[in-house]
Amino acid sequence: MERNVRLLKVTIEHPNYGLYEGDITVDLKVDKSNLSDEMEEQPSKYAWWASLTELVRLQYNQKKLDLSIYEAELDKKFREATDGGKITEAIMKGLVQRDERWQSLNREVFELKYQVGVLEAASWAFSQRADMIKALAPSLAYEGRRLDVKEDAFTTHKPVRTPV
Repeated sequence: MERNVRLLKVTIEHPNYGLYEGDITVDLKVDKSNLSDEMEEQPSKYAWWASLTELVRLQYNQKKLDLSIYEAELDKKFREATDGGKITEAIMKGLVQRDERWQSLNREVFELKYQVGVLEAASWAFSQRADMIKALAPSLAYEGRRLDVKEDAFTTHKPVRTPV
């Protein structure tokens, strides 16, 4: 089965970093030979992707509001153009849907909704990643590998992300 790489990448307009392009699979990978660092970096990675999720959710809600306001403006414009004549809801819907700016805003809403879904799945995957790291530690130690696991490895906050 071939993997759709687009599903694992996001492009986000970040207020602090500008255009951020991220590949979720890069941060989800676990280097078994360096488990101590993986444990230390896990909280920061989770926090980074969770914050991106909330940022995109905010952008999605703002874009939905923009679309709703624009629809109201179009409604007013089309009703005024009839000079008091009646326009049915079906006709109004058709007029609105043919508007190019409305179509563009709608596409942006769909794309942001998609990205929210991908990022929500990524946040869940990072929770699973933490569980996997915890489960790997004893089995690797049993195999005789040296692990320098710090007591507070899952509460240490060390930045691991740099903007693109």
